[in-house]
Amino acid sequence: MVLLILTSGISFQIINQFQDEAFTSISNIINYKKFPRNIFAIALNLFHYYTYFKSFKNIDRAELSLTCVFLAHKIKVGFIRPENINDLYPMLKSNINKEKEKDNKICSNKNNSSKNIGNILDVEMEFLNFLGFDLEIENPYNYVIHYKKKFKFSENIEILSLNIITDSFRRPFCIYFHPRTIAFVAIFLAMMIYDKENQHIDLRILISKENKIIKEEFEYCFDCLFKLFESKIIK
Repeated sequence: MVLLILTSGISFQIINQFQDEAFTSISNIINYKKFPRNIFAIALNLFHYYTYFKSFKNIDRAELSLTCVFLAHKIKVGFIRPENINDLYPMLKSNINKEKEKDNKICSNKNNSSKNIGNILDVEMEFLNFLGFDLEIENPYNYVIHYKKKFKFSENIEILSLNIITDSFRRPFCIYFHPRTIAFVAIFLAMMIYDKENQHIDLRILISKENKIIKEEFEYCFDCLFKLFESKIIK
């Protein structure tokens, strides 16, 4: 029993490391290419959908990150030439290998170590087949604008809510909860942090104005996001 718990703990640690690694890689691509925030959200959605059902042991991680951004750009903005994003492959591969060297528990993929370019078109087709070509993906950022008009909260709340949503993509919450729920919980967490500014927050009043989906998902989503940001909130 003890061995099982330890093994499970190590497995979760490795999965979290992999998710954090992908989050960083995709963030770096978005920032380097100066793509908008909604492409970032769709790319992380794609990543979490794909890896939820697929083992990441044999995945070329740089290739996967590039493909997520490539496909997200096609969905939200339009076609982009593969070479315009694949030029980042050597840099991503180098950064990922450096991280792997820090942790001997994660083995590097030697078969791909000498590659200079990722096969993003092949991975894209695998994505499309895996998702059944269903590419209608929403993101929570758009709902923050809706709620700001509805609840009239400050710019500080808006900015912090957007930052919380961004960090929430480190974990696969986007495949568990409706994007509206994630936005709502992010705003509520931001209000908790700025409690002095907002005086008293009546959760019952906020939730009473929302639809059935948010009422059903709120508690579990709140627990998940609170644990992710607990150290920041307590400070």
